[in-house]
Amino acid sequence: MNFKVLIYILLLSISTLNCSESVIQTEKLITDQAQSLNLKAGIIGKSYYVAKNGSDNNAGTLASPWLTITHAMQSLYNTTSPSIFIRQGTYNERFTVYLINGTAASPAVIAPYQDEKVVIDGTGTENSNANAIVVIYGNYVNLSGFEIKSSSAGYNDGISTRGNYITVSHCIVHDVFGGIYIQGNDATGNIVEYNEVYNASMDNSVYPGKNGYINSVGIAVSRGIPRVHHNIIRHNNVHDVWGEGISTFEANYSTIEDNVIHDCWSTNIYISDSSYPLVQRNFIYRTKNLIGTGGNATYEGKQVGIMMGDEKVNPGSDHTQVLNNIVYGCQRNFHFWGSLGTNSLNNLLIANNTFINSTSNISDGSHGNVSIAKSGTPINVIVKNNIIVQNGTVDPYVGCLSSDGVKFSNNLWYTTNTHLAGATGSGDVNADPKLVNISSTRVVTNPIDANSYKLLSSSPAINVGVNLGITTDFLSNAIVGLPDIGAYEYTTSVSQSSTTSTTYYNTLTSASVVKNDCGSGYTGSTVTYTVLANKYSSTVSQADADNKALADINLNKQTYANANGTCTNNSSTIFYNVEKSAQAYKNDCGAGLAGSMKTYVVYARTYSSTVSQAAADALATNDVNANKQTFANTYGTCMKTSSTIYYNTEQSAQAYKNDCPSGRPGSMKTYVVYANTYSSTVSQAAANTLAIDDVNANKQAFANLRGICF
Repeated sequence: MNFKVLIYILLLSISTLNCSESVIQTEKLITDQAQSLNLKAGIIGKSYYVAKNGSDNNAGTLASPWLTITHAMQSLYNTTSPSIFIRQGTYNERFTVYLINGTAASPAVIAPYQDEKVVIDGTGTENSNANAIVVIYGNYVNLSGFEIKSSSAGYNDGISTRGNYITVSHCIVHDVFGGIYIQGNDATGNIVEYNEVYNASMDNSVYPGKNGYINSVGIAVSRGIPRVHHNIIRHNNVHDVWGEGISTFEANYSTIEDNVIHDCWSTNIYISDSSYPLVQRNFIYRTKNLIGTGGNATYEGKQVGIMMGDEKVNPGSDHTQVLNNIVYGCQRNFHFWGSLGTNSLNNLLIANNTFINSTSNISDGSHGNVSIAKSGTPINVIVKNNIIVQNGTVDPYVGCLSSDGVKFSNNLWYTTNTHLAGATGSGDVNADPKLVNISSTRVVTNPIDANSYKLLSSSPAINVGVNLGITTDFLSNAIVGLPDIGAYEYTTSVSQSSTTSTTYYNTLTSASVVKNDCGSGYTGSTVTYTVLANKYSSTVSQADADNKALADINLNKQTYANANGTCTNNSSTIFYNVEKSAQAYKNDCGAGLAGSMKTYVVYARTYSSTVSQAAADALATNDVNANKQTFANTYGTCMKTSSTIYYNTEQSAQAYKNDCPSGRPGSMKTYVVYANTYSSTVSQAAANTLAIDDVNANKQAFANLRGICF
């Protein structure tokens, strides 16, 4: 037996040793070997499990799960393509996925088991190293389906990825400093999709701007040396972020598409120091003022729709495309603020967007519905095929003009402020765009419904755009013939017909309830059930939409509490299993070969229960039944059936722990090699010699690791 392997196995189980007991059983090495069976094998595609009723001394199987996600990640270090399934419940921990890699054909998977509700709660786990609650170092890893929350203090984010081809999907991340970050040198091929991020950078909500204007991001693709590149952020819902909503900075070839972003304090989308970013088909809007509650209570966020600006001194952003986006009601719907370097406004295409009613209340020559600051010398900046609707006195456009190198044409302007000198061009339309839910007085009936901005059949924006090579619209519908102006290509679908009805959406609603299905002598925990904003809608009234959310609460809160709560034993009695074991023959030998018999043992006190002795013993029995055959197949041997096979008799030896401090004698431990552990086709003596060699090689290390100092 390899001595290093023995040391590793013994260290895995040493945490179960209770030195306060007056009698310590002679440990059997077999269980330790069994529990390490799944830890170092590195078998591609193998599944592992974590559950609130598990133990980190278990084998990580469905029948014998681990207790903590942290232990699972540490145990699976350097494993290829595992699937790690987490059972329902709240896990108050942060963890790092370190060197757990998949392949393109078989990615590593980290997800709730069968869509069970799993919450990763970072409360109390914050540290000063700016780590996230979940950090992924690896390649081809899929993380999905979790609620990750409560790490808003300091600089602790929700999720941070540091690798290639990592996918983060279907997660809810909230009450964190930053939401989801794609980072790392040369990181490529990462995808963040179908997530909801809200209440990020909540410490900034008290004193906005205290650590700078931005302070944190909901979802970001950010810096690396060399730069991160070819990463995608799509189909996410990001809102109520006290910083930036979605950002790409110091990154190349980022794609931000098909997201809904609203009510973010500084800007909803930010592009900074990035080459070849694509921002398309996003729906962005503002419904409220985000103003701090503390000493900077009057420090109101700018809440820009899409903002560009370069914070580094060359090279700046270049080859940026902003296409088919809908932006409503932001203080500036599109804004390029400038650059700390020069010549950063290069090859910018702003086309086929719909910009509606900026709410800016500042008249300083830089605040308009669309604004492009005069910074450097613009090169090949194109603003075409956009709908710009503006009511009130806000400028529809301010900044660089045609004479500065910006090319305007084929835009539709419908404004009460006609200050457009230098921003007009050939093919422009100055008329009511006739959108589904916008009146002739520029009032949007239902601004947070993207369907409100579709074209009516009478719209003057139809077929008057210029061909820029854009092939699809906001809904990814094909553009046929000449493009229409704005984010939508007109179709004759029923959903695009005129309507004046208002759609109301529920506000966030929650209720707390006590888990009530615990047995006699147990107390259930209090669990909060939440219905997120905008889950239900109504064309009747706001109260009707909120009542639908309330009905959801009343119907499901108890079931949710019973499924996700915990039971606390009112007494202090804990039952531990007695030793359980079973034998099995290795059954995966080929024809003409016979497998040896192996004994799988689960020691006393491996499992515990607050219910009964029988319940604790049942856990141990389940472990034995689930793992005995795998153990036999892994550690058994195959021999020809035509030969005589000799098996060793039991061999043992005693040794004193000899690494105690001076003046403290060590206890004596017995190291046992059981009968039938080794076999030989030569002689009985040869089989026994193998067992004796094992004893002599390992007895002292066993005594030092398992003995105690008196």
